[in-house]
Amino acid sequence: MEIAEKSQNSGVKFLLQLIMSDEEKHNVITHAMVSTLKGGLTWSRQKDALDTISELGAEKTELVDLTERFLDLEKKGIRDYKKLVKESKGYYQGIFTLLLETMILDSQKHMEILKFLRQRLKKA
Repeated sequence: MEIAEKSQNSGVKFLLQLIMSDEEKHNVITHAMVSTLKGGLTWSRQKDALDTISELGAEKTELVDLTERFLDLEKKGIRDYKKLVKESKGYYQGIFTLLLETMILDSQKHMEILKFLRQRLKKA
């Protein structure tokens, strides 16, 4: 975003850079999905394709345990962020509240990913 580079306001620049960072992640995700689909259609292994979560062997138990610990950390993080949202209402025209609320959304997204991973790990 050209405006992010031109802006002299650090708040505007910071928020726009957050959006650009997310968009870059979205491009990586989309690329991995396309590579996976191409490989499936052509019976080939694409460089950036995603593997299924299966046949993990000895690491399975450790991965399940680690996933559980990460889930607990995300839950705690959400509780802490919610407390900070209440305590920071109105700070800097609400930018702290906005950032904390987006962090809560990120943690909720992380929890969904971890739940999915836990489910697949247990089946592997």
